[in-house]
Amino acid sequence: MMKIVKLVNIQEITINIDCYIPIDIQLVDNINETPLYWRIGDNEKSLLEFAILPSDGRIAAITLVAINPDFVQYVDNDFIASHESKCGFPIVDMSPWKFIESNNFSHRFIDEFNCVIKVDIYQEVIMLMIKEKCKLSSWVKCNNSLWFGLDNDENIISVLIKELSKEDINNFFNSIG
Repeated sequence: MMKIVKLVNIQEITINIDCYIPIDIQLVDNINETPLYWRIGDNEKSLLEFAILPSDGRIAAITLVAINPDFVQYVDNDFIASHESKCGFPIVDMSPWKFIESNNFSHRFIDEFNCVIKVDIYQEVIMLMIKEKCKLSSWVKCNNSLWFGLDNDENIISVLIKELSKEDINNFFNSIG
């Protein structure tokens, strides 16, 4: 799991949903360093990557590379964020990577390939549920469009993308086959 340790001032965020990559979120304009990665999925049909800047723990990018269509469902009602929220740009705990002293390529990745990623699609919202068995306790609002759901220990357990167009939703469905 990836834990948020603090929030900093909100930055520019770009969200792309096209017919090739289901979701690509850029949280840092210019990445001048080789990121570390937290990758989660089922090691077969689903892969979600978080790129983390090693210098300060900022999340630089989030990419939903693939998703099992069997775990995508359309929800007919409107989404309502019902838990408390904090505003800011998340800085994550870097300790899972700290023990890695070598510069070996494979050591930049922390893989959790025992997770089922589920997706709920609302009219203008896509919610990625990373750790479904964990209880949502609060939200971090990065901007009006991007929110992170946290458990009681401040671990990221969901990603919420709001204010999407009908075209974005259609592109998402087209990209997952």
